[in-house]
Amino acid sequence: MPFAFLDINLFYTLLLFLKYMTYNKIILMHILESEVIKKPWLRRENMKRNIAILLTLVLMLLSFANQEVKAKTFTEEDLDIKWIKGDYDLPLYSTDTSLIREGYIVLYADDYKGMTLGEKMIILDMDGEKFIPESYDLILYRDGFFRLFTDNSKNENEVDFTLKIIDKNRKEWTEGEWTNKTSKYKEGYKIHFKDGKYGYMDEDGEIAIPYNYLMANNFVDGVAAVYPSKNLGQIINKKGEVLVETKVSSVYDLLLFGNGFYRIDGSEGVSLKSIEGENYLDGEYDFFYIVSDDLYRYKKDAKVGVANKSGSILLEMDGNDVSVYGNIIKFYTDEKIIYKNINGSKLVEVENDKEIHGGLSNIIFDKYIVYYNDDRQKHILDENGREVNIFDAYNFTTLSYSSDGLLQCNDALTDEPCYVDEKGNKIISMDGYDLCTDFKYGYAWVTKTDEKFNTVSALINKKGEKILNLENIINYDVVNESLVCVKRFCEEGRDENGDLLIELGIIDLDALKTKSSGNKDTQKASKSDKNTEVKAITTPCNLSLDGKKVDMMEAYLINDHNYFKLRDIAMLAGETDAKFSVAWNGDKKLISLVIGQPYEAVGTELKDPDMTDKTGIVSNSKLEVNGKELALDAYLINNENYYQIRDLAKALDFGVEWNNETKTVELKMNK
Repeated sequence: MPFAFLDINLFYTLLLFLKYMTYNKIILMHILESEVIKKPWLRRENMKRNIAILLTLVLMLLSFANQEVKAKTFTEEDLDIKWIKGDYDLPLYSTDTSLIREGYIVLYADDYKGMTLGEKMIILDMDGEKFIPESYDLILYRDGFFRLFTDNSKNENEVDFTLKIIDKNRKEWTEGEWTNKTSKYKEGYKIHFKDGKYGYMDEDGEIAIPYNYLMANNFVDGVAAVYPSKNLGQIINKKGEVLVETKVSSVYDLLLFGNGFYRIDGSEGVSLKSIEGENYLDGEYDFFYIVSDDLYRYKKDAKVGVANKSGSILLEMDGNDVSVYGNIIKFYTDEKIIYKNINGSKLVEVENDKEIHGGLSNIIFDKYIVYYNDDRQKHILDENGREVNIFDAYNFTTLSYSSDGLLQCNDALTDEPCYVDEKGNKIISMDGYDLCTDFKYGYAWVTKTDEKFNTVSALINKKGEKILNLENIINYDVVNESLVCVKRFCEEGRDENGDLLIELGIIDLDALKTKSSGNKDTQKASKSDKNTEVKAITTPCNLSLDGKKVDMMEAYLINDHNYFKLRDIAMLAGETDAKFSVAWNGDKKLISLVIGQPYEAVGTELKDPDMTDKTGIVSNSKLEVNGKELALDAYLINNENYYQIRDLAKALDFGVEWNNETKTVELKMNK
């Protein structure tokens, strides 16, 4: 009998589901009138109709099951925004998310609490207090160290600076000590320092290339740039053999491009050469930059152009600058902007001294030229010079740049802000908002004025969902994939000089992603779901063992807790009263720890942190201590088991404390 497999109870369940899908009322009424309700089997004369109804129900059920959960919108009351009083700016190229999560931030500041700094950089804690008293021209943070640069250059052609290196305990390190601590293997070698000179160490810990250099750089495609002296640069291979030798004015003049090419920044200009000795762009260039694997843009004297790696000039003309967008080349002169395609055909010429609709011309999606000429009408050309009309429904009032695959514009009929893709499809509509920014790292800001004349700003994702909703924000930026910064006027109003007080707010987007799914308890992946993936955020941690500083260890932040590799902790404990052995039973998927037994190393312990976030999964391994099974949260990262340090301390009977002043995990393993 046809469809005898149909469970009538399941069918009624589907009907109950359908009853709540109000937009399908017509289908519901059609089913209620059908013979399926009256009889459990389908009659032949209604077969086609009822099959169609069943298929519709199945598709609707699948659609319902696959519906994405909309992102939750957070307001300031929901957030733990870190506000720092002062009109500071974040250095976008060097903002380190892990540093901020550890309670510090590097900022640009014109002044600090009345002290004139003159656009210097400072390190603050999240209470706005200085980590160190001095300010510097450049501050970089990496692997637990601050590099503090003071610029001593007398002109723009000179490179002269003083470097100071400190760790988060404010201890000063020499450049050599820092190099040996943080250097990573590249192509099998890492830079090593001894007795004032640099050399290279292989992965066996042997010195492969002697300590001959005042400065050394990592290997790229089998070669490295080194400097035996301040005025001599070399390119060497992995045997230490000199392939290229040239005079330089500083130990930063050689730049390897890969694929056998290098650049020399000399006092007389810039040159591009091959390691085989051929000159491609030789001498006295004002600049040249890599555009793609085979293209460079350059300026020499009064001419700008585009050349390939073989040294052939593809396009050149008198001008001030040149940009490359896909197959479109944009030349800048004092009077005009001239667009050509890569074949040299002129596409359009636009005057450079007019301001129409906030801008005169632009490139969108790296393939279209948008421009306004004297008729004040928008024109769009493709890379072959043909007019296109896929964006006719939109106005580009500010000629925004397309970013993250979306272009901010306005609907031509309603004048409402929106975002469109490269085919002219409206992806996001921002009705009711007055201002939208370009997307950056997957997010954009939109702003409106409410009925109480408050400025309301929202952070949206590429689905148009509002992630944040904040009032009276005067400036905002997406710093990277994890951080957002905002500015607002302080409640205190003005300072003693009558100037408006401003404060900077830092928002951790990864913390929002955690909150958007519920509270912390619901964030923990279920032990029954062995394939649950979680983001493991690298957080290299300072440790001390019974008062003695330990090298920085690899650790990951998962669901607001730090997780450490089990074998790293076992290795640390190996010479202490808290030593324990680690054994693995693959058949039982069981990790056995025995307190008091010596630990046997396997070679994966205490490796230098690689400073990249990972994906972890819930570990399905069981854990026992002295034969007693314990249920501890654990995650598998790179086939290694990671546990919370406090869980291990409790299970293995050693002490652990957090020193907030020095930001150090203090382990106490000797009685």
